[in-house]
Amino acid sequence: MSRKRTPQFELPVAGQVFNLVVESGEDPSRREREAWQEAERRRLAREYEAKMQRLLSDCPGFLGADAPPGPEAQGKVVVDPARVCEAWAWLRRRFHVCESLELGGQVEGLVLKIAPRAKKALSGSRSPRKVTFAKPVQYELALAEAAP
Repeated sequence: MSRKRTPQFELPVAGQVFNLVVESGEDPSRREREAWQEAERRRLAREYEAKMQRLLSDCPGFLGADAPPGPEAQGKVVVDPARVCEAWAWLRRRFHVCESLELGGQVEGLVLKIAPRAKKALSGSRSPRKVTFAKPVQYELALAEAAP
C-alpha cells in the first residue's frame, strides 16, 4: 500500500495573513472632533458662568461673586454685612446655601457658599440632589489670661 502524501504548502508571511501593518495612531478626524467638543464645553461653561453672574448681581447687598462654573459646581457670593439677612433669604429661594459664613478676602463683606439647584425632571422620578458643603475650619486661639 502506498501512502498518499498530504500536500504541504508554504506558510505565507504573517504580515500578509493578519494584516499586521504598523500604524502611527494619529487620527486627525478624532483630534479635530475632540478639539471641537472641548471648545464647545468651554463656551457652554462661559455662558453658564455669565448667566449665573447676571442672576447673582440681582441679590440684595451683592458685592461680588465667584459664580459656579457649572450646574454641579459650587460657588461663592460676597454680600454686604448689613444686608446679609435679605441676601440669605433671596439666595435660599434660588440655590442651596451653606450654613456657615466667612469673611471676604479681597472684597469687604461676608461670603456665602452656594450650589445651584438641580432642575426637576418632567417625570418626577429624579430624587433631589444632595448637596454637601465642606465644614468650616475652626481655630482655637490661646488667649493670654488677663492679669488681675
